[in-house]
Amino acid sequence: MILTLEKLKTEYANKGIELTLDFKNRLVEQTLMYDIDVVRVTGQVQFLQSRFVHFDLHIETTLTLPCAITLKPVQFPLSFKIEEDVSETSETEYQIVTDKIDLGNIVWGAIIPMIPMQVYAEDAPRDLYEEEPKVNEVFAQLKDHFDQK
Repeated sequence: MILTLEKLKTEYANKGIELTLDFKNRLVEQTLMYDIDVVRVTGQVQFLQSRFVHFDLHIETTLTLPCAITLKPVQFPLSFKIEEDVSETSETEYQIVTDKIDLGNIVWGAIIPMIPMQVYAEDAPRDLYEEEPKVNEVFAQLKDHFDQK
């Protein structure tokens, strides 16, 4: 969702942001998730300078991820807060380009690192792939040493 600076000033700076974003079209570009529900974005926007914007956002959605063992779909609720600064300079990760800010890129860029490395379905047999703990020989001898005293 691309927002102009004027729209941010007139509509969102006073009453806050309350939007829903749909990222289904971005699922083609990645392999981390099966599906993503509509993303709800709420929060505040502040103009620290005329061309330096600070976002304080809360992001909520539900991801459908593959189980690490069975590859069955697993629902993973996601809810987190971010703070992001946007300006025309290269000092910020996201820039103002021709008086516009791409809020969709900011939110998507915040969701991707929040995806867990592994999720498990409730019926996934987790113990099948766990290795038994191996004790180093040196430490095993020390254990016997302390047990004798």
